[in-house]
Amino acid sequence: MKPGDVQLQLSAEVTGASGDEDHHLSLDEDWPCLLTPDQVSAILALPGNHTCGDCVHKDLITPSWASVSFGVVLCPQAAGVHRGLGTHISRVLSLTLDKWEQKDYARMLAMGNLHANLELEDSVPASIRKPPAADEADNLESLDVWIRSKYENKAFVKGSTGVLATKSIRSASLGGQQHSGILVIHVKSARQLYRLDMTSESDPYVVAALGQQSVKTKLIKNEANPSWNERLFLNVQNPHTDVVHLSVWDADMFTQDDLIGDCYIAIKEVLRKQDEPAAPVAFDDQCLQGGDPHPCVCMRGFIKTKVRGYLSLELIYNSLA
Repeated sequence: MKPGDVQLQLSAEVTGASGDEDHHLSLDEDWPCLLTPDQVSAILALPGNHTCGDCVHKDLITPSWASVSFGVVLCPQAAGVHRGLGTHISRVLSLTLDKWEQKDYARMLAMGNLHANLELEDSVPASIRKPPAADEADNLESLDVWIRSKYENKAFVKGSTGVLATKSIRSASLGGQQHSGILVIHVKSARQLYRLDMTSESDPYVVAALGQQSVKTKLIKNEANPSWNERLFLNVQNPHTDVVHLSVWDADMFTQDDLIGDCYIAIKEVLRKQDEPAAPVAFDDQCLQGGDPHPCVCMRGFIKTKVRGYLSLELIYNSLA
């Protein structure tokens, strides 16, 4: 098999995962949806899925993430590195936090760590060992190099070079800056959003920004009290100093979108409020202020210092250390 054929085979094998062979795949289910405990268990029961597909853990750690591009399950540290590859190479989903498409669930059932690694690690040289869990900085660098070599360069598939990448993903994409964790932002809803349109309610969507990163939700038409129920992901460099900027916008068809209002949340506040690692922390009714002026001149002075609405979220910090 040619190196470039690996991902094509992974896609083709999905067709064998549906039908009567697995009762966990139901055509009647409302997809996309959160996976049920039985569906998560079905994924984790596949050969090799009792541990991370990319690193060696001294203690048994149940994988909580997956690369649906390759059908492998991952520990949080490996999942963070996969996200650094970009979704064009590896698309990462949480087994418990994300909504899944049926085709992605089928792909996971068609593969599994053992099956995928028979292809992706077919020709690993004897001098190269799978890296240990990334619980130290040196291990994290080794895991970066391993994953880039394995998935981006296809260095270990049959007939390939067997040569490790010369730079880690972090060094290549972040100028040597390492990120220490993943921030999961569950954008739940907003209420009493200020109307910036003259004839209807706003068409709101939320943007979450951290450093040079920016991700956004879908927009909801003509709604002052929208409910998104979406999860967004950002890489965190330093959880003690990084601050996420959350802004709510009104989408306009013929002009630039208008800023309804924004707020800021320091990630150290998430750490302070988390009862246990990776536990969700609620930030309900965050006041939205600032924003663009109202199109009606008479209203501008009135709303200048007023609350522009309230945004409700849950934040989860997943450490990669």
